[in-house]
Amino acid sequence: MRKFELSLASDYIPEWTVVDAIRELFQNALDEEAIDPENAMTVQRKNDKLYIGNHKSSLTTKSLLLGGSTKKDDKHTIGKFGEGYKLATLVLLRLGHKVVIHNREAGEIWRPRFVDSKRYDAKVLTFFVESNQDHGDCPLGSLIFVVDNITDDVWTKIVDSNLHLQPPGNVNDTPKGQILLDEDQHGRIYINGLYVCFNKDIKYGYNIKPEYLAIDRDRRLVGDFDLQWLTSDMWASRNEDAIELLKSGAPDVRYARHKFDYTQKNRVYKDFIEEHGEKAVPVSTQSELKAVPAGYTPVLVNDEYKSVIVGASDYEEPTIAEEATALEKLRTWYDEVCFNLPISTRLMGEFELIFSDLEELL
Repeated sequence: MRKFELSLASDYIPEWTVVDAIRELFQNALDEEAIDPENAMTVQRKNDKLYIGNHKSSLTTKSLLLGGSTKKDDKHTIGKFGEGYKLATLVLLRLGHKVVIHNREAGEIWRPRFVDSKRYDAKVLTFFVESNQDHGDCPLGSLIFVVDNITDDVWTKIVDSNLHLQPPGNVNDTPKGQILLDEDQHGRIYINGLYVCFNKDIKYGYNIKPEYLAIDRDRRLVGDFDLQWLTSDMWASRNEDAIELLKSGAPDVRYARHKFDYTQKNRVYKDFIEEHGEKAVPVSTQSELKAVPAGYTPVLVNDEYKSVIVGASDYEEPTIAEEATALEKLRTWYDEVCFNLPISTRLMGEFELIFSDLEELL
């Protein structure tokens, strides 16, 4: 039996929960499948034990090095820090969950636990690696992590944080991920099906592909700008649904002006005109409202909705009629008099001569 001490104290990352730790094991299994689709993830819960792994994976002791990730440059995977399963194992052991790793392809069983290290003069995470071909009743798979004491309560929390364990919901698929339409998912952000955080301002939920959104090591923080930039992109292909979001001013489409092409902007403009009339003008401030020329109908809307409308190639700025000259006003008055009063042909002729003289002078 070989022994490998890691320079990880038992109280490291104290804020992590069982759900956080299990998420890391799922993430590793999903990343392995992303790298090789034939290396499918396998998940099973039996007798309060959770089995997570892959059909074609294996571990080497080199992977015990912190930072020793093979996925740093793979845009399709979440894990890039080289800490995942080590940190997950540490947290699970600390919280009373025994962990055993069946590394079948290498003919090994790994049994991690905390030991009092003479080298570090502290209790540290240590992996004991034994050669063993007898894997008992462990489900088939070349690499399987077995975590015990997964009670019904813990399992419920794990399922709630993992779309892969939930029944299919009502979603809109986009090239960069899924828009989750069910009300119980609103505001929830997932990366590759694994829960990351809750955003109270976002109207819908989102399951985003790993290559399109960067997250921190703890998989908990997503910047508002990055998220809203991406969700605006995801909604850009949804047309009618996106229009309603624009009207409501939802943060989900806060950057729609940068994401919608001219065809989509023209669609939004057409919808605006159909609702408010040909002479409708979108405004988002009181000063803009006051500046709308006579003959047009100002419609107060949010700034993003207005920006998309005025960005449409079909949109025409309202025109301001030039002030009529004195001669033009006189001609207008004369035409109205001729139309409404009985004026002799001789008098009309004299008026025409006067107009001709005035036009030459001006």
